[in-house]
Amino acid sequence: MEDASLLAEELLSEHAPPGILPHFLLSLFRANNNKHRPNEGAWLVHDVLILTCAYMPVQRAILLKIHDIDFGGVATDLMDKKLLPPENMSRVNETLEFVGKEEGVVRMLSFLYSNLASTVGREYSERLHSQSEEQDHRKLQHVTRWTDQWLDTLLEVLDHRGGNCIRDNIPPAVLSHETWNDVCGRLSFRRQHDQEPAMGDTVSEAGDSEAGSDLTRVERLEASVTPLSLNIPLVSDQGVQPPWNDVPYKVEILTCGRGGKDREDRGPEREDNTTVGEQDDIETRELARALYYTGLSDGPDHGPPQISLYDYQDELLRGVRKGKNSVIVLPTGTGKTFIVLKYTQEVLSKADAKSVVFMAPKVKLAEQQYRRFQFFFPRMTYFRVGRSRNANCDAPFAELQHLYRVFVMTPQCLVEAVKRKEVSITDFSLLVLDECHHAMGGHSYKVLLDLYVDAKFSPGTSTASLPQIVGLTASPGVGRGGTLDIAMDHLKQLCYNMDVEAICTVKENEAQLMSVVNEPTHEIRCCPKRKKDEFKRIIEGIMAAVEGELVKSSYAANAFDKETRDVVDAILKAPENHRGTTRYTEWATNVSGRLAQIDTYNQEAYTAAFSITEMLLRYQQALILNEDCESQYGLDYLLEEARLMDEKGTGVEETERKLLKHFKGIILSLSHLPDLQRACADTEDHNPKLRMLEDILLLIWDNNQDDTACMVFVRTLELSKAIQKWMQVHPDLKRLNPGRVTGSRTTRRRKGMTKSEVEDVLTNFNAGKHKVVVCTSAAEEGLDFQSCNIVIRYDYVTHMISMVQTRGRARKKDSKYCVLVNELKGNLDKENENVACERLMKQAVVKVQAEMESNTKNFLDEMDRRQRLDLTQRKRKAEENQRKRRAAHDADKKYILKCRKCKTYACASTDFRLLEESNRIVVAEDFYQRYKRVECEPEQYSPNLEKVAKVHCKQPKCSMDWGSVVKFLPTEQEFPVLKLHSFYLHDLQTGKLIPKKLKWANGMFCVDSITEDELYMP
Repeated sequence: MEDASLLAEELLSEHAPPGILPHFLLSLFRANNNKHRPNEGAWLVHDVLILTCAYMPVQRAILLKIHDIDFGGVATDLMDKKLLPPENMSRVNETLEFVGKEEGVVRMLSFLYSNLASTVGREYSERLHSQSEEQDHRKLQHVTRWTDQWLDTLLEVLDHRGGNCIRDNIPPAVLSHETWNDVCGRLSFRRQHDQEPAMGDTVSEAGDSEAGSDLTRVERLEASVTPLSLNIPLVSDQGVQPPWNDVPYKVEILTCGRGGKDREDRGPEREDNTTVGEQDDIETRELARALYYTGLSDGPDHGPPQISLYDYQDELLRGVRKGKNSVIVLPTGTGKTFIVLKYTQEVLSKADAKSVVFMAPKVKLAEQQYRRFQFFFPRMTYFRVGRSRNANCDAPFAELQHLYRVFVMTPQCLVEAVKRKEVSITDFSLLVLDECHHAMGGHSYKVLLDLYVDAKFSPGTSTASLPQIVGLTASPGVGRGGTLDIAMDHLKQLCYNMDVEAICTVKENEAQLMSVVNEPTHEIRCCPKRKKDEFKRIIEGIMAAVEGELVKSSYAANAFDKETRDVVDAILKAPENHRGTTRYTEWATNVSGRLAQIDTYNQEAYTAAFSITEMLLRYQQALILNEDCESQYGLDYLLEEARLMDEKGTGVEETERKLLKHFKGIILSLSHLPDLQRACADTEDHNPKLRMLEDILLLIWDNNQDDTACMVFVRTLELSKAIQKWMQVHPDLKRLNPGRVTGSRTTRRRKGMTKSEVEDVLTNFNAGKHKVVVCTSAAEEGLDFQSCNIVIRYDYVTHMISMVQTRGRARKKDSKYCVLVNELKGNLDKENENVACERLMKQAVVKVQAEMESNTKNFLDEMDRRQRLDLTQRKRKAEENQRKRRAAHDADKKYILKCRKCKTYACASTDFRLLEESNRIVVAEDFYQRYKRVECEPEQYSPNLEKVAKVHCKQPKCSMDWGSVVKFLPTEQEFPVLKLHSFYLHDLQTGKLIPKKLKWANGMFCVDSITEDELYMP
């Protein structure tokens, strides 16, 4: 019932039967006429409808400025002022997120009206218990003034959140106390007691009433409702319509009572050429739709709630309705998903419709879009991510198709279901690919589209049986090269991959689109380098000493010939002028793998090299933090690493213990720690990049205060922690209550964020509790952050698509997209290249679109040729891979696996078995002697598998992470599952070690399926 203003909108709309509103109001009041079994809810809905009609001009004035107002902030402010309960605020934010601003505004008002009606009724009831007429009169006056206070508060909040001068668009009569007195007289709380006169009735009239005649007076009041008392500017004798298209109100609803029949005697007028029975069906259907829309009824037989689109969205939808495979190109935050939701409704309404699949490339994005589809298609939408059989989906796809009409998933899920032959591509009517620019190379989208093309050219498959493909993107990309021709070729290839015949862009309604987009100002700011950078000088000196230790340990344990010595020299040569850069990280990461290729390299020296490069990477991370943050955070990182290494105790080999002692001695000794601390405390040696970030954030706060919403993108997880911590202790920035969003990936050195942690930050940011969030690339695409005042890329420049995605987060009026760069690192040139590439992309879209329209046959012929060529090449590659696998199997190719850190023997390739088609487990009975079990929190790995522990190398000098122990739940058996990249493969036939980090997908050797005996062995 709190959604009654949404119901009023339906009852006032063009498809509602004429005159239905007064009859519905009367029915609601009559529903509570039984004093023994009162229906208070019916009266509340009645009162909310009355308030909705009376204050419809307020709603209209708000909608006229809908793009200027932050309604999430409005809802938060109203909750703080006790006008909107917390549970209602969350539902308002949900509607704003999943449906749109207009619907969110109407829902917010419905909650406010409900709270108003309940409060006024409650205060009026208290008046009945007053002991004196004077008190009684004062309480009545307070009740009748209540709405003035409520309305003033609402308008003040709207004005604060961007709705300047809303009062100017509301007729003064609506804001007057007299209007409230008139409306108050029509509310149910005045009629809950016998002989109680409604406002405007005389005491004598009420006193002359017989028992039960109160209802007659109510009917009389309802019949007297006129445009003067309810909605003066909205409806008049001339039939004035509101200026927006979504809610075209009908004049006759509010004009009856000015002559002719009274409302209680006037039935709904029939539509032309309809019988009484048909008209009754229309009334039932429309009322049921209204009830469904507001959540007052399940109403599944009357379809999902209707979706209203902007003109520019409808223009794009017209292109998709032609049935061609299409790509919709639309800026971030302009409602691509709602176009698809509307089209899904239309597709599913057809008699011969099959299922619809909506896909997103990331799990978090798929979860977000699932909530949207679930909102519009309740009980019809199924969610599935990851593998086609995982912890959240045990049923075969084919069985689910009989139960659901809409599937929201990641593409790999559908790929595996098709490959398993659980479903066919032709089982669907529509495939939607969100962020479809990923449909290139080896991405899961491309794999899925290959299956589509396979079906297209399969004998016996008709084009009509294939699903329509609709892609969504804000930036299709330009490829590599930087010329218009290359950009056009890239876009054409994307279309060929997707079998797309049309690119849909806004042309007719471009002005409306631009009014919605709020394109941010693009700024590039160059930061000077540090004046001294004493911290960097000290750390680089330490790194030079450790690099010397690496060379010393290698030659002390090995006797090389000249040729081998030259190779080792090249491997161990550190790029000393590039410490703190990506180049140095790549060198340190690859040293151990390159040394492993040298057959004569001493095992002890190899293990030492592995440990030393790990130590260098720690110092490298400290330099990175020093570059982008204050030096103190680099020192804090090193001290924390020293503590963690100290906890390892004896679980490391001798060289690593020496390094640990060396590490702690340098960092913690009295001679070095004071130097580092002094460097960190030097106020003249501050980080100018950080000071520039500080100035920007403070300026945004000064200009926006509580309306501040900022996103800061940084390169690494460690830097996101440091920047957040810096803000939290900053005397002026801590008021922003910074949050942090990173990916979920966890490695030996870093721990990602869980799904629930990310959702908490997202919720708090959208509610205005976090004024700023520090993000890694995980937040660039997909997650639904509120519109921002500013998006900052903190010396972090990648490619053009990333630029477009992150810039699209800055959607508030007068917003900014700011890139802070160190001019010495080349990011300035990269950002300028991205801007140029965006211009190229727009030109390419226009030209390819024109080519599709003017030379359709040539384009389709070329697409057919390219697809057939790609199909042939894929078949050849598949046959070659199959031949290699057969050859490996026939040749009985065998390997032994050696630990990547200490090179100790782990197991043989013949010790593996395939469990549930994708899990390589070790069944060798003696394997437990070579690994150390490290307990961890149980984690669901798949429907039948649970991760219960970690597998580490058992060598006391190593402890390398090898994989996990999983429990097969049907039998309670436990098996080790290994990560192939944690090992070297030693070819038993050639005797050579393969240094490359491998994955199971490389198919180096065949793994047999597990047998029943092995599965149930004791």
